[in-house]
Amino acid sequence: PSGGYIENGMIPANNRMDSYIARVMYSLSFFVWVGVVLFNVITGLIVDSFTELRGASEERAAILADECFVCGLEEQEYDEQIDVGASFVKHVAQEHHWWSYVLYLAYLRDKEQTELDGLESYVLDRLKVSDFDWVPRKTCYSIQALAVAPPKAATAV
Repeated sequence: PSGGYIENGMIPANNRMDSYIARVMYSLSFFVWVGVVLFNVITGLIVDSFTELRGASEERAAILADECFVCGLEEQEYDEQIDVGASFVKHVAQEHHWWSYVLYLAYLRDKEQTELDGLESYVLDRLKVSDFDWVPRKTCYSIQALAVAPPKAATAV
């Protein structure tokens, strides 16, 4: 009967002790090399692949936690440019929430061409040619408003 085992291709052992021990050693070495070593190599490759994927995922999460997905401002850069009152978390969650941009683009694609205003037409035209200059880079409304605002007068105590 063909069961897929190595013993099926071997000559049946006789009762002599020297050939029996050799056959047992051969079968055990085959089991160890094929069954254990190759299994461990394949398992190691799988574990290494998942470890690498987890590392890449953690790296992406760390970048997204420290950097605005829309404008690319890092938290430290934002805090250096903004006075007290605004936070990086608020910036990411409200000013540059990426779902707002996704929904805006979906809105533009669904809107009739004849109903688009100037800004919407500009953004849609830029989007069609894969030009993303309309997306803010390293800036936001809070930073621009702060640059335009008059300096605060020193108050006497």
